Amino acid sequence: MAAGTLDMVATFAAVDRARAAFGRLAGVPVERVAVGTAVSTHVGMIAASLPTGAEVLVAEGDFSSVVNPFTVRGDLKLRTVKGLT
Repeated sequence: MAAGTLDMVATFAAVDRARAAFGRLAGVPVERVAVGTAVSTHVGMIAASLPTGAEVLVAEGDFSSVVNPFTVRGDLKLRTVKGLT
């Protein structure tokens, strides 16, 4: 890294290992573990895929990028609960 270069093959291998480790922890196959550059991207895809009337539970005070994709739908039942703080 001191040379300012990045070994992309090694980076992808590390991501694959992290996906597999999370899959083992969560009890799901690695193919079900998504990775991306931002949580908001994945939350948006989830919000867009929910059926009308679906109930969504969010933590009070969570990041707007996590809550807003559900809020703007207008056809979802949004419930807020106190966070762990």
